Amino acid sequence: MKRLKYKNSNRTIWTIILVVCLGAVYMSAQKSGATINGNWRLDYEKSYAEVVPEIKMQMDTIPEFKAKVREMFVGRQFEINDAGVYKHKLSNGQVLQGSWQLNGPIMVLKDAMGNTDKQRILLLTESTLVIEPILSGDAKPLIPRYYFTKN
Repeated sequence: MKRLKYKNSNRTIWTIILVVCLGAVYMSAQKSGATINGNWRLDYEKSYAEVVPEIKMQMDTIPEFKAKVREMFVGRQFEINDAGVYKHKLSNGQVLQGSWQLNGPIMVLKDAMGNTDKQRILLLTESTLVIEPILSGDAKPLIPRYYFTKN
């Protein structure tokens, strides 16, 4: 069975999510009056529903891994402000901080170490942000789209 390559860095995944969320919210705000600024909570159930069936089947064979993925994502939050700063609160309470900017529908996140990640904003409304990570090469994200709800 062919195995797919995944970029499984926790920092990269969250940075991608943040970038996607920020860009989507900003773009929707420009069109509909919605704003990306504010506090956003990841909707794990909607996001996990986007995982491709082959990956879900592989995860079902390793319950510990599936539980760990859930634990890593449930409760994640992003705080985005108009000064270009984001705070990403992980499910374990750790807070990551960095800067963000929009280039059209692409949100670019830069962490404190200078690493950058890009997210494509697919939807931004007053209460919803949907983003997808932009990865290089043949890397594929575990979760292809992230759904956020504004707190």
